[in-house]
Amino acid sequence: MSGIRSLFEAYIQSSIHVGFAVISLVAVTSFQFEIALEQTIYVFVFAATLLGYNTIKYGWQKEVIFYIPVRYQALTLIATATVALLFWTLSWEQQLVFLVLGILVLFYAFPLQKGRNNLRNKQKIKIYWVALVWSVFTGYLPVAHEYIDTLFAFSVVAHRWVFVICATLPFEIRDLDSDAPSLRTWPQRFGVSKTRWIGVLLLVIVGLFALIAQWQPPMVSLLIHSVLIIALLAARTSQGNYYASFWVEAIPILWLFLTWYFLN
Repeated sequence: MSGIRSLFEAYIQSSIHVGFAVISLVAVTSFQFEIALEQTIYVFVFAATLLGYNTIKYGWQKEVIFYIPVRYQALTLIATATVALLFWTLSWEQQLVFLVLGILVLFYAFPLQKGRNNLRNKQKIKIYWVALVWSVFTGYLPVAHEYIDTLFAFSVVAHRWVFVICATLPFEIRDLDSDAPSLRTWPQRFGVSKTRWIGVLLLVIVGLFALIAQWQPPMVSLLIHSVLIIALLAARTSQGNYYASFWVEAIPILWLFLTWYFLN
């Protein structure tokens, strides 16, 4: 049993789980735009997620930039090599979007000047920055080289941005007691109860928008927004160790499964 627990812990802490969540959103985007994506884009996105998350999660905590714990170094090295190799298989539009997002991630994780805070530790910015990277990375980069309607693409990314913000709130509620007061996160500014209900209101609005836009079967929109609403309402500062890092981050995987199920 301890061996299974150790494997599960490594699965979460090495960012593999969040990698599956990200490529699930990419697959959802493929369904929404009705565009078949090359398999290499999924591998690239998965590897880039491991590289980015492990760098942010561990690298910023040490004076040595890009420090990664020994137990995750091999995985991160493989992810780095994969990103470097597959980058050249992307279209120039995808490469440009990825480079811009890479710069945003670097600004988020590492201070530009010695002694300054990175954007991760700037007041009120963290949640919007994370959502911006997730929404563009999963909602636009995969189809950046395609001839797509600009307004449609913008609406998909905007919806994804709000959805990710709401999916981030259980993490901010969990971290309320450990986050520095200077961060001014939503739970710190509005309290836990108001944060939940603001998130619910946003999800109702974007859920109705998704139904009207008809990007996907109506049942998918109803179910996936309802699931996140329930997850948000159930979030507590004393939530279980894996409530946010496993169950909430599994919602994109559920989104993909529901999309596949109702379209087949």
